[in-house]
Amino acid sequence: MAEGLDKVLSLLEKKFGKGVVGYASNYAGIELKRVPTGSFSLDLETGGGYPLGRIVEIYGELSSGKTMLAMKAIAEVQKLKKNVVYIDAEGVFNPDWAAALGVDLKKLVISKAETAEEMLSVAEACVRSGDCGLLVVDSVAALMPMDDEEKGFDEKETLGDRARMMNRFIRRIHSALNLKESGEIPNECLVMLINQTRDAIGAYGDPTRTTGGKGIGFGASVRIQVRRKDWIKEGSGDKEEVVGQNIHFKVTKSKVYMPYREGNFDFYFKDAYGVKKGEIDRIKEVINYGIFYNIIKQAGAFFSFDEHKFQGREKLVEFFKENVKEAIKIKSEIMEVALRAK
Repeated sequence: MAEGLDKVLSLLEKKFGKGVVGYASNYAGIELKRVPTGSFSLDLETGGGYPLGRIVEIYGELSSGKTMLAMKAIAEVQKLKKNVVYIDAEGVFNPDWAAALGVDLKKLVISKAETAEEMLSVAEACVRSGDCGLLVVDSVAALMPMDDEEKGFDEKETLGDRARMMNRFIRRIHSALNLKESGEIPNECLVMLINQTRDAIGAYGDPTRTTGGKGIGFGASVRIQVRRKDWIKEGSGDKEEVVGQNIHFKVTKSKVYMPYREGNFDFYFKDAYGVKKGEIDRIKEVINYGIFYNIIKQAGAFFSFDEHKFQGREKLVEFFKENVKEAIKIKSEIMEVALRAK
């Protein structure tokens, strides 16, 4: 029986190409490649970062940090010398702010097509090229179907137009990501969809909904919900100003790691508290997780790890700022312990 199946598999490979069918054992031991998210907390709770060759959806309310996370992902992918395409459906791309977030503008391809169909065609072509490391659609809610553009404001919108369009897009992207060249590894492009939330009127339970239909949620390997937890302020009285925000995230779906992991991180709009404009307070993240996993030991106001001892959290923060290698070492230890524990 096995010989008969092997013969069939051989014939299928000759007909459709090498790698189209085979035993699952052929994939055993193949490590899923990931790219850093820009936040150490988010790296840990997603299992090491965004998975390459998959669809990731980041959604949330306004000013919750969605586009910021997309820009951080772009910067990280560019560090890997991979090409990045940004579909600017909202038409609000700010080059100065993107540069502050670490994006190399000379190596970023931007698409500003007129209709949703054109934008998604551009996106699919870039993914199928096999030479794209990251494709960002910002945002799904801003995509305007051609039929919608041709209608007047007094005409009713056809129910489900955007959902049908996005379902078709998801299917085609899955097909593009499964492409193989000469039987080699699948397409490793990360497709990131930025989405907005809406409140369903009269809904029972959680009224939060995302635009574009349910197909995106089914098609995405990872879904991350973000929201602003609190503002970070500097100064007092009349001189008090907002310098950043604390962002809470929740991994609401994951096919590549444990789902429903949550965390927080601080993001700064301007230089404050020793953190530069456009940066995430990574030292705070390292210290918090170091204490949580008992790699950094805390006894009241005293902190210690290896042979180092500090009185007061401020001195520990200052030490990591002056000794980046030590911070990287602790970060690696935390990652190893955290991923092994899960």
